[in-house]
Amino acid sequence: MLESLTTLFKLQKIDQDLHEIEQLKVNIPHQIETMRDEQAEVEQRFSEQEQQVESLGKDRRQHERDLEGVQEQIKKYQGQLHSVKTNKEYDALQKEMQTQKDNISVHEDAILQLMSDTEEAGEALEAIRVEMETTIAAIKKQSSRLEKKLTTVDEDVAVKRDERQRTAMRIEARVA
Repeated sequence: MLESLTTLFKLQKIDQDLHEIEQLKVNIPHQIETMRDEQAEVEQRFSEQEQQVESLGKDRRQHERDLEGVQEQIKKYQGQLHSVKTNKEYDALQKEMQTQKDNISVHEDAILQLMSDTEEAGEALEAIRVEMETTIAAIKKQSSRLEKKLTTVDEDVAVKRDERQRTAMRIEARVA
């Protein structure tokens, strides 16, 4: 009788192990998918940060071109100062030159701010790049390990089912 109970307990343990192994068939693909989602998310953050750095660079270059245009306009007005005939024309040119000088200040401030923003965004980009590379390496390692484990699950299920069948036959033999 004690031997039958021990065998029944063994059968129950085999069934629990079999259930756990079969759960791996469900859980492992889910874990792999979760890791791939995590990788896609960090790659997306990297891409967005990279686009931000590019956008800041484009904005800075546009302000630099605008600044050159304003400086050319001031040179043009300075050249016209020598050919004015009235005080009114002179005052108008001086006013235009002052407006353009104010524009220079605006563009220079914008360029300095964009340079600072670009530097910060570049540092953030580098940090995300390092995080992305670390994450991808860890995910590849973990994913490879899980995929190997998944390939052995079917074999483990077959072994446990065989073991269960043999144990069940011993119980049936004792009962009969």
